[in-house]
Amino acid sequence: MHKFVLEGDPSCGNYLSVEMIKNSRMDDAQQVFDRLVNTNSLSWNSLITGYIKCGKLHDGLALYKKLGKDDSLCITGHTYVALLRACTMLKDFNKGVELHSDISKRGLLMTDLFVTNTLVDMYTKCGSLSKAQNLLDELSIRDVVSWTALITGYTDYGHGEEAVRCFDRMRLEGVSPNNVTFVCSLKACGIIGETRKGQELHVEIEGNGFLEKEVTAGN
Repeated sequence: MHKFVLEGDPSCGNYLSVEMIKNSRMDDAQQVFDRLVNTNSLSWNSLITGYIKCGKLHDGLALYKKLGKDDSLCITGHTYVALLRACTMLKDFNKGVELHSDISKRGLLMTDLFVTNTLVDMYTKCGSLSKAQNLLDELSIRDVVSWTALITGYTDYGHGEEAVRCFDRMRLEGVSPNNVTFVCSLKACGIIGETRKGQELHVEIEGNGFLEKEVTAGN
């Protein structure tokens, strides 16, 4: 039966591999995948994200590398997000840069904000704040997640002035801060001793009801 599925009916073989991944049977899924005559985008995406989801980050990244320059396979934004998060957890800046290039070539950089925001976050977590800033500056669409990732990065690395400057730019673009944005911006004010700016944020936080809704902002 398995021989027919794997060799006679490629679509069923790919589906079988995906179902095994859903049940966290990664070793079995890999064996089925390796025997498939014709793999497809679904099985590739599922296997890559499956490995990363179960903590086998290097295996997920290695599998993606096997794709090479095969443009016939459609790697989804969800898979790129998983790969970027793997780079973040491993602090693998160089692999993150390679993924950035691939994402750009596949046209996702300006069309999938979820992917782009994860890329900004990856650069900040790997300590490359200049790359994160340059990427954000290139984007035609930025949201609160984009800005907050960069503000958080600047704050975590002690660059309070840059963090406050990003907060002000975000507000000029009409983007409303969330709780995390406020918390990181308050920390930035503390780093540089910017009491006046901190008081302005206090008024805004209170006006938005965050003191009642979010404990971290009050703390």
